[in-house]
Amino acid sequence: MSARNKFANCFTIAVAALLLLSVAACAKTPTEPSTPPIIIGAPCALGTIAKDMSRAAMLAADEINAKEGGVVVDGVKRPIKIVTADTRDLEAGIPIQDVVLAYKDLIAKHKPIALVAGPIRTEAQMAVMQNIAEDRIICIFGGGVNLAFSRNVFADQKKFKYMFKNSPTNVDLAMDLVKAMEQIQSKLGYNTVFFLVEDVDFAKAAEPVVASLLEQRGWEVKGSVHTPLGMTDYSAALLKFKESGAQVGFYIYSSEAAPLAKQYTAMRIPAMLVGVCDPLGGPGAWEATQGAVKGMVNYISGAGNIAVPKMPKTVEFQNNYKKKFKELPQITLGCSQSYDAVYLIVDAINRAGGSTDPDKLADALVATNYAGVLGQYKFPADRHQATYGDNPANFLVGVAFQWQDGKRVPVFPESIADGTIQPIK
Repeated sequence: MSARNKFANCFTIAVAALLLLSVAACAKTPTEPSTPPIIIGAPCALGTIAKDMSRAAMLAADEINAKEGGVVVDGVKRPIKIVTADTRDLEAGIPIQDVVLAYKDLIAKHKPIALVAGPIRTEAQMAVMQNIAEDRIICIFGGGVNLAFSRNVFADQKKFKYMFKNSPTNVDLAMDLVKAMEQIQSKLGYNTVFFLVEDVDFAKAAEPVVASLLEQRGWEVKGSVHTPLGMTDYSAALLKFKESGAQVGFYIYSSEAAPLAKQYTAMRIPAMLVGVCDPLGGPGAWEATQGAVKGMVNYISGAGNIAVPKMPKTVEFQNNYKKKFKELPQITLGCSQSYDAVYLIVDAINRAGGSTDPDKLADALVATNYAGVLGQYKFPADRHQATYGDNPANFLVGVAFQWQDGKRVPVFPESIADGTIQPIK
């Protein structure tokens, strides 16, 4: 081979090598951001409809990354990344310690600066609260309907400085449903009630509160029955309800009570069902039960978990969620809470001067004055429980709706109602 040919071959090989390196560099760049992301954890029961909580957190992060490029931390703009862990707390028979371990594993592996979403079962939330306090990580619980959280914070504000909650309390839930029951009493003339309650802490704690408030308002409690988590046959409980002669069955259930509506309809019980239960309150419940939920009144633990026409942010949230995940959120608690929580954390980082120091973030969250999907946010310094009320201009808002003609029609509070409660037919 001549010297010229040898040179040409070497030149060709060198050019090819440079091209390959260039292509490899271009292919590598999009998957390796120049700055590491800010990690926010979203642990929840991923095998149930509670997965909507982590999805909502992802939606918020995507929006912030798309609009702002992330959040400025210590002078550097960094994208937000949501990591999840399966708490399994809504599955029957899951030990509470397993929920705690899911949190601990997430914290150890991913080093998040904050946590959103969380367990829905009160006993699981309380165990997590006690076991991760020493980790000094900002935590905004979006699930769990209880007063136990705020009582813990009030009793030991130093230990629980970094923990906040934007889901309602059982008193918030009780008062909203009691006011809805007042509408039923006033408009329909009903005044007798029977309680159907799941054997879990939040439900058992809510029952005596609601019963007492209703009795004070002239309702007669005709009895109650407790059913275990994971039950599929409610016929015995419904028979007791039917035999009581009560005009309203007040139910408090979590994610396992989907068969209740069909069995209630099949038994031809001449009474209205009012209460809270995710499978009966989600957007797919009408189709899933072949209309058996008709006339039922269900409580949604926070606007945004249902679209409320008079609150435009809730409609926007629902539309954006469906666009991203090809379906509406099914859960009635914790979805919009988890979405708002990501924005609250970013807002706190901005007001803390771009710091992720947990003490600075905790102080910033206490000073929160933020208009979210659920309404106006405020965290009392001594309890860290977001305040709920009737007016979204001043508080976060829960929603009671009735299934009418296949649609979920908000009927309470009156400030955001889109219709009135109709009698059973």
